Amino acid sequence: MNRNLTTLLCSLIVALYSIYGANTLHAQVQKDSVRIFFYQGRADLDMKLRSNKLELERLLDLCSSIEDTTLYYNNISIKGWTSPEGGISINGSLSKKRTDAIIEFLSTNVQKKINTIDVQFKGSDWNRLLDLVRRDKGIPFQAEAINIVEQLMILDEAEKYKYFDKIRTLHSGRIYAYLYQKVFPELRSTIIQFAKKKNLVHPF
Repeated sequence: MNRNLTTLLCSLIVALYSIYGANTLHAQVQKDSVRIFFYQGRADLDMKLRSNKLELERLLDLCSSIEDTTLYYNNISIKGWTSPEGGISINGSLSKKRTDAIIEFLSTNVQKKINTIDVQFKGSDWNRLLDLVRRDKGIPFQAEAINIVEQLMILDEAEKYKYFDKIRTLHSGRIYAYLYQKVFPELRSTIIQFAKKKNLVHPF
């Protein structure tokens, strides 16, 4: 065999060995997620709201693939969120009800038991709010809105709500009115995330 070709093949084998290791499996981590939206103040699953019907069908497809022997999910998480206008107590309860709605849907429609589910219900989705406020160029006086949301991020939950109230009356309520109509609906959701590891069998 040509010496250069032999050298190339040896180098390739060494490289593959360093990636996979001898007699081991390489786990490629991937993530899939589904986001379900809710109407203001509600926790029932409405199939007609936005893309909920398609997303719930995709959720069932993801759950069914758990039976695939080449795939397995770990750290399946369900996170319920709200928009901030309801207050800390109401939003905490509402976000829990929204996660409960997803859990009930899964228990009704998924035959295979899912053992590892992390459930979180933390009320208002401040991180997503900040991201949306930064990206939405249509927000009136956007720089001021961004400044307020950025400053409240370091506060505890109760203080966040008090500080956010500044937006309600700022510029005659123009910022708040825009957020209420365009941004808050994006926060009223529950996201289901699947941490997935795909096992790649050693090629040798």
